[in-house]
Amino acid sequence: MQVWHTDNNNAPQFTLNHAHQVSKAAISPDGSTVATGTCATVVNSDCTEGAVWLWDLPTGKLLKKLGGFPNMVESLAFSADGSALIVGSRDGTLRVYATSDYQSVFEVAAPGGIDTLAVSPDGGWLATGGGNGQVNLWKIVYHP
Repeated sequence: MQVWHTDNNNAPQFTLNHAHQVSKAAISPDGSTVATGTCATVVNSDCTEGAVWLWDLPTGKLLKKLGGFPNMVESLAFSADGSALIVGSRDGTLRVYATSDYQSVFEVAAPGGIDTLAVSPDGGWLATGGGNGQVNLWKIVYHP
């Protein structure tokens, strides 16, 4: 994944190298971190473990890898206030991490898998959509 510097004639700044395909990227509200959804382990062309890689955006340095998803991480977003990272995988695993230490604080299985997710601008709602055409709305009550 290539990062460009828009204040410098759109010059390439650095590349965030991944072993496998990147499905989604999200930038933290303060602009310090980029989270990328990827596959950590591939067996016979199938993703057997999804992951999120966290990068320091100013330097391009890999900070941390969050693994243990049963399938490809398809979507992710930071909460409006930046206190949480919400991650969804193809199999329906929905996990929330506190951005203070990137420890998991909540996990649930979403019916129909997760192909996409979005957080409302006020941070109070999460919408997830799966391959079955169903959209689920979740009330966010997490407070760090």
